[in-house]
Amino acid sequence: MKSGAPPPPLRATRFLDQVRERLRYGHYSLSTERSYVYCVRWFVRFHSLRHPRDMGAAEVEAFLSWLANRRGVTVSTHKQALSALVFLYRQVLGGGSTLAAGDRPAAHAATPAGGHEPGGSAAAAGGHDWRASARVPPTSPDGL
Repeated sequence: MKSGAPPPPLRATRFLDQVRERLRYGHYSLSTERSYVYCVRWFVRFHSLRHPRDMGAAEVEAFLSWLANRRGVTVSTHKQALSALVFLYRQVLGGGSTLAAGDRPAAHAATPAGGHEPGGSAAAAGGHDWRASARVPPTSPDGL
């Protein structure tokens, strides 16, 4: 699909079948096809079954923000959802959106492995700082 020739017109009439058809035309793997169709379906259901042609970058950004902030998905899942939506707008819907023109929404901000902001206190974030308690030397049974 990266060649200069435009893809053939879609033959499928159902929306998700059109997504599948375009993925198969591009020789995407079966697992990628399943993941992309799942993400597109999730996106459509998030916006109360509105057609993606009627939505733009603001709706995509709202969906990706919801994934990151409310659902708490991993960074890789977030990036895969973003890639699926960029594919949808560029390849399936024909690139009539600002998202298809290369206006990618901001990527999901990764948090450190500890789950807290650098320099921040875990107790201030509402958690327990296990690293601090691990540094306390063990006491003997007689209290010395």
